[in-house]
Amino acid sequence: MGIFSNIYNKIFHHSSDAAPAATPAAATDAPAAAAPAAAPAAGEELARLLASFEAVLPLREASHLSTPQTLEHILRRSEGTIGEMATLLARAADFALRNGDEKISEAAITQAEYLPPSVRRRAIERTLR
Repeated sequence: MGIFSNIYNKIFHHSSDAAPAATPAAATDAPAAAAPAAAPAAGEELARLLASFEAVLPLREASHLSTPQTLEHILRRSEGTIGEMATLLARAADFALRNGDEKISEAAITQAEYLPPSVRRRAIERTLR
């Protein structure tokens, strides 16, 4: 399991060595608590990874992928693996360009034609039953 998967699991799946993740504000109607901070080195590595993805995407404007909100959105949607992040970002860039945008927005990440691995796995399991 890679470092980014570990970060994702610590933040979103309450792994045994991580502090419990915050419950989303929408589920509790309470202000959202800050998610546990990832190790600084890992967070810096993830920010560099996202910056490298952003550098190779065919977009004219900066997408600021490593902002906390966008980074969390990318991690949640891709389920934290590098290959899935690459696929998600490529499809989000495609979505943005097809809609006349020159950067990846939160909407592009949400609306891109992309299914996370767990959704694809469940679809396969349903067809095998």
